[in-house]
Amino acid sequence: MTRDLFVASWNKGAPDAWVVRLGLTSLDYQTAFDDFTAKGYRLRSLSGYESGGQDRYAAIWDKRPGGAWTSRHDLSSAEYQQAFQDFTRAGYRPRFVSGYTVRGQDRYAAFWEKTDGPPWSACHGLSAKSYQRAFDEFVERGYRPTWISIYAVSGQDRYAAIWEKSEGPAWVAHHHQSEPDFREACKDLAAQGYDLVCAGAAAVGGQDVYAGLWEKHTADSVVIHGMTAPTYRLKFEQLAAQGYQPQFLSGWAGEEPVDAPPATRQ
Repeated sequence: MTRDLFVASWNKGAPDAWVVRLGLTSLDYQTAFDDFTAKGYRLRSLSGYESGGQDRYAAIWDKRPGGAWTSRHDLSSAEYQQAFQDFTRAGYRPRFVSGYTVRGQDRYAAFWEKTDGPPWSACHGLSAKSYQRAFDEFVERGYRPTWISIYAVSGQDRYAAIWEKSEGPAWVAHHHQSEPDFREACKDLAAQGYDLVCAGAAAVGGQDVYAGLWEKHTADSVVIHGMTAPTYRLKFEQLAAQGYQPQFLSGWAGEEPVDAPPATRQ
């Protein structure tokens, strides 16, 4: 039996205005999106996932500065590809994408920003092997991953990712990881000064399979994965009271909640 599970990270830094919502229907998400956008917020993180046979959304908005932006959700693969092409022609570049599955069909939600920058590339619908081949090719050409999303289609893990040909902090990326392997990676990399930039999981063969991207930063951070919605809300309140701000939130229809300590870096 699957349950709504979440992985999230928080950083301690200069305070910004922000809001978080999870478990939203498509209509409720659109209403929240319109409301917060009208108040000057912009999306920081968006994750689609399936719950009870319906699409649900978890999102973070904040008031950080940035260029013109746009976002779409509940797109089929073909619709996402068309939006991708349209926004690219209009001068937008993808910042994050969430792949998810509803009633056996892959869906996509994404955020684009209108800004100049280095060369970039993006792919979706990749198998684990295809993703590894693309990963190796892009890295060899001087690209670095800036976002990765994992989801399950027909019982197999699939990947959507964004790469940029740019300089930046040291980074580490893993995919197709078991929960124990992902937990150990979070612990080890936190000890080495890495923050989890994005992560997710998908139920494959009765087990949750994880993917994540870490970068070496200086801010204090906390990462917790395998949380149910009530656990996330509890951790959210505790960490907000300690001055931590949410950085990303990803949901999925997972197999089992995880009773694991947070990966903390100070």
